[in-house]
Amino acid sequence: MIRFIPPAALAALALTACAPPGATGSQTPPLSFADAFAASTEAFGEAVFANEGATTTNVGNMPTSGDATYSGYASVILQKDTPAGDRYDMLIGSASLTAAFTAGSGTVTGEARDFTYANDLTTTEFQARSSAAATLAATAASPADYTDVGRALYDSQDKAVGSVAITDGVIAGPGASATASGSIEHGPYTTTVEGPVAGGFVGATGEGLRLVTVSPSSIEQGDTPFLGSQFLVLTRRD
Repeated sequence: MIRFIPPAALAALALTACAPPGATGSQTPPLSFADAFAASTEAFGEAVFANEGATTTNVGNMPTSGDATYSGYASVILQKDTPAGDRYDMLIGSASLTAAFTAGSGTVTGEARDFTYANDLTTTEFQARSSAAATLAATAASPADYTDVGRALYDSQDKAVGSVAITDGVIAGPGASATASGSIEHGPYTTTVEGPVAGGFVGATGEGLRLVTVSPSSIEQGDTPFLGSQFLVLTRRD
């Protein structure tokens, strides 16, 4: 069985891996960023998955035929090393995936789009907005609500421009992997996502599907140095 790694652990692993050696001074420790990121993703994840929980689907209970659509949200979180100190860009959008099942395998394709954003947040602002997600997620009764939740969370009615495509997805048992590719313009910045994502199905019969970037180097914003970054998709079967 492929063991699903929860978002908190993935965030900690990704951010530890990309933290510069000997980081000191005004730099925020990667664990602090991971904790705040996890608070946001887990709060939204609770709304996405409802009662399905985060348990990896047993391989014997995976669908063996047919197609299924999954809807939910996608997030991009960036921790930037700037002359003014650590700054964070937060983006939340909607996500739609299609899984085509065969016995023991299948394919996944989809898209993340309709992003809202908040740029250049201080550590205090970032942590406050992440914590606020726990309250706001309770209002997200369906995937259609996530964009509005994102706008409220980031105090912005402005939408970002762009999307991220999920292509070449492969299902192997309860696991899934794919390629994420796209760019998002948010204010004066353009963030690109280009690289592998991996995750899998959760719930009794594959009710939920999660994907996350495998490497922090898959996300770029010009020459901006990052202390941490992650692209995450959380969806639930329609």
